[in-house]
Amino acid sequence: MSQEIGDIGEQWVRERVDDFEGTYGQHLKTQGRGGQPPPLSQLTREIYSKIGEPDGSGIRNHIRTEIQRIKSSTTGIFGILEGRPTIVAKVQDQGAVVPVTLKMRRFLAVHGIYIRGDKTHFVIPARYSWTNTHRDVLRRGKQQLKNIRKL
Repeated sequence: MSQEIGDIGEQWVRERVDDFEGTYGQHLKTQGRGGQPPPLSQLTREIYSKIGEPDGSGIRNHIRTEIQRIKSSTTGIFGILEGRPTIVAKVQDQGAVVPVTLKMRRFLAVHGIYIRGDKTHFVIPARYSWTNTHRDVLRRGKQQLKNIRKL
């Protein structure tokens, strides 16, 4: 019986990791806006037109999926485990206030983009993609566990 439950549990973990990966991929495309990409500010459009639009690979290329089984326990991991991309993902999820520095002004000016003199910071809005994905997958997973326990 123990082995049978272990296999069901391992399958549940694998399904949750796959669910998280698919749901997060959708959040990356729409940023949780029901199929619509986020609106871009005029400054963002100007920056993208001059220095190119990012393709999102800075986050996507660092996402890892792992399933680890130790004795009778199975652990599923989906995320960015180390390095600078973890900071980028956290800022994208929770938002940030970025101070405008002289170095930033110079960099953008080299590309023909000038920041108003009275601008002291940029606000990066929270997108909650990790948070919302985790909440949605956990809710679905708990419901499935209830059904497994009834077997």
